[in-house]
Order: sequence, then C-alpha cells, then structure tokens
Amino acid sequence: GREKVICTQLDSKLRAEMCSLQGLEHSGKPLTEIGPLLLPEVLEIVGKYHGLSECYESFRTCVADLWTIIARKEVLRQQKAELAIELDALVAKRREVETQ
Repeated sequence: GREKVICTQLDSKLRAEMCSLQGLEHSGKPLTEIGPLLLPEVLEIVGKYHGLSECYESFRTCVADLWTIIARKEVLRQQKAELAIELDALVAKRREVETQ
C-alpha cells in the first residue's frame, strides 16, 4: 500500500503518465491535498525515494502551503508576546488599585 503510493503518486512523471492513460487531467500539484503540517515529512519521503530533482519539483508546487506554517508560527509568537505585555500591564494596574 504505502510503497505503491510512494512509487506512483509521489513521482510526478509517472503520475502524469497514469493520468493520461486514464483520461484524467493532471494538475501537477498532488501535495496541495496534504495538510501543511505533513508536507515536510512527505517531501522527505519524495527526496528519499525519487531523488532531489523530484523533491524540488514537489517543493515548488507546495511552497505557499509551507510558508503558511512558518508565517502562522511567527504570528502566534507575536500574539503571545503582545498578550504577555497586556497581562503584565493588567497585573501592575491591579496591584496599584489594591494598594490604594
């Protein structure tokens, strides 16, 4: 099962041939249906089984999805920092009110 998927669906040239034989339209972007958090692992498998050129081709088609992971982490980091600042201000204000 898994080996068959790796050997066929993760090889862009073979996948294009299979689509042609079946009369299906080949989008060239099979990784777009995979969750962004799984993409690094899938790209590693592609590189391991099909070489760097196929890995590069796969990466090229899903770079925007990978970027959303990176951007999301940075946004969450910034929000956490902002919330920590707000919390510190509220704690300071509460202490000020309690001491009056």
